Amino acid sequence: MRISRRIGKLDKWLLLAVGVLTFIGLLGISSATRVNQGEYIELIKQLIFIILGVGVMIGTALINFTSMDDSLRNILAVVVYVLIILALILVIAIGSSGGGAVRWIKIGPVGIQPSEFAKIGLILVTAAGLDMIGDYINHPLYLIASLVLILIPAGLVFIQPNLSTCIIILTVFFIQLFTQELDYRYILIALGIGIPLIVAVFFYAKLTVGEDGILKNYQKKRILALVYPDEYSQKEAYQTKQAMQAIGSGKIFGKGLFKGILNKSDYVPEPHTDAILAVIGEEFGFIGTFAILMCYLLIAYRGYTLINSTNDTFIKQTVIGIVALFLFQSFVNIGVITGLLPNTGVTLPFVSAGGSSYLANAIAIGILLNIDLKLKEGYRFRR
Repeated sequence: MRISRRIGKLDKWLLLAVGVLTFIGLLGISSATRVNQGEYIELIKQLIFIILGVGVMIGTALINFTSMDDSLRNILAVVVYVLIILALILVIAIGSSGGGAVRWIKIGPVGIQPSEFAKIGLILVTAAGLDMIGDYINHPLYLIASLVLILIPAGLVFIQPNLSTCIIILTVFFIQLFTQELDYRYILIALGIGIPLIVAVFFYAKLTVGEDGILKNYQKKRILALVYPDEYSQKEAYQTKQAMQAIGSGKIFGKGLFKGILNKSDYVPEPHTDAILAVIGEEFGFIGTFAILMCYLLIAYRGYTLINSTNDTFIKQTVIGIVALFLFQSFVNIGVITGLLPNTGVTLPFVSAGGSSYLANAIAIGILLNIDLKLKEGYRFRR
């Protein structure tokens, strides 16, 4: 009975946002697989992972890890970090490939993508680390140590190769770091290094296209396709071009479920995963895409209320990391589909097909629900 009462106290707005995103995603996956594959295998797989995800989300919301003793929390952070490193090494050693990258570990018929769970784990590890550092956040040695610790897993993800997830991991880490009273001089230094680095990467891609190096050749072409879309319109910019056309053709209300012409004609690559927004935009129009955006903003707003409810560094940084992850990853996916960013394989949280992605995102929401529930039950996090 107590468990049912606690479940009844869970944040209804967060659950609503996840529910709407999941429902819209199922419609999009159903349409994409029905017209292109003539079967519902991907839809059935996604339904199974959604059921598992809901169980994982509720279970995460009800356990007591956010209120555990500081020393135990720090030990757990070390354990999680080590497990992340081992899992990412295991991917490189025995992982299965797909799309030219080795990102999955096969467990029977199921492929698990450790980098999806690494994103959540590293948010918790970073939050625990920032809590331990405390007022020493601006000490150069602590900053260098933090950078080294995040660059190890980010580097392992990069060499899979999975550049997009590597960028997401680093971006979320820097957002957590910058919001922890970091001296503005370090922020200016980061900008002074980061902006020229982006320019340098573009010229590196342009001058060395046609050969593998630090970046794979296909990654270089995707970067160049953003600036020269016509030159790469038959391959690297093809998905973006077709997706933009699909979204634009949906107008305000869309063409209706299963009625997307470009979707039916199989003109949009990876329609049930990376390009799911193109299917939704064509068949549900601006209304469908606007609903998705509002759900992410609702998740961000609920996270914002949690951030303002406590001064506990671990809790605040955990919420900041999770909100940053959802906002940045959705921005990257939408940016690719709308031609604002280079083509890269990033799922739209809770919408795109993908078991590991859905389960990892469910854990993240479960953590937010956990913190909110503790506050409702009168628990006072350390101030």
